[in-house]
Amino acid sequence: MDGKHGMALKFDGSTGFIEVAHSDSLNVESAFTVEIWAYPIDTSREQNVAEKGFWAGSWLNHIKTVRGYVFAIAASGWNPIWLATSADSALEAEQWYHLAMTWDGTSRRLYVNGKLDGEDEPAGSLTENTEPVYIAGGRDPYYYNGIYDEIRIWNRALSEDEINESMNMGREQIFAINPMDKLATSWGRIKKISSQGESNE
Repeated sequence: MDGKHGMALKFDGSTGFIEVAHSDSLNVESAFTVEIWAYPIDTSREQNVAEKGFWAGSWLNHIKTVRGYVFAIAASGWNPIWLATSADSALEAEQWYHLAMTWDGTSRRLYVNGKLDGEDEPAGSLTENTEPVYIAGGRDPYYYNGIYDEIRIWNRALSEDEINESMNMGREQIFAINPMDKLATSWGRIKKISSQGESNE
């Protein structure tokens, strides 16, 4: 279906999700960035943007009804667990938002539509896990109901300027070649568990 830049993925809020195989570069001991264009259809409950692991050594990027757009790291003695965006950045249904989170090994940051909207330096003992990355679901009751487009995972923490540049570029502009149908640039395995899920990208 149509997305923010070309075709996109639509999720039904009950079964469909994306699974990306484990990589050490996506553990909290390393720097990374997750960014995505999101068009939530339902904002009345907590939903998964992306997460790796469910507790020790995990990180979670969710949409919450109370806290808005959040980034959590779960580790031994971690405090605080959640970083949330401001009340001014509460997400509304049926609108496009560019969401990004970065972790540089010390600081975590949240961006909404290219603007920094949350930053802290939590304390705790970092640990790793070997879980895959789940996008838009993977466990009840956090399946996402809406559209995702331009899902990108970077192995470093992007700056605010880089996030704004990436936000305004389609994938054809980021890659030297169009990655459509090219195995070398495929970054995840789409699991269509429900026939209602659409995977046209």
